Amino acid sequence: MAERLLFVTRLPVALRAPSFVVQQRAYAYGYDTEYLGWVVNRKELLERSQSLKLELQREFLLQASFSALGAPESPVGHRGFLFSPRRR
Repeated sequence: MAERLLFVTRLPVALRAPSFVVQQRAYAYGYDTEYLGWVVNRKELLERSQSLKLELQREFLLQASFSALGAPESPVGHRGFLFSPRRR
């Protein structure tokens, strides 16, 4: 559990589709590999954080996005979330 703050950033976030996994190919960035990446539904993330007694302090919109062929939502933007433990 976070004692003071928990900052999650550069998280691919879906606004309409439930959380899903995409296969990412990083060849254009000089990596000779493919890997799975998780796109998290914003509402699911915030509901889960509340169940863990974390309170959203700030949400950051990042200038990063990607499209994945066949993904349930595309393009997907990136965000950051600053949480703190919920005060009693």
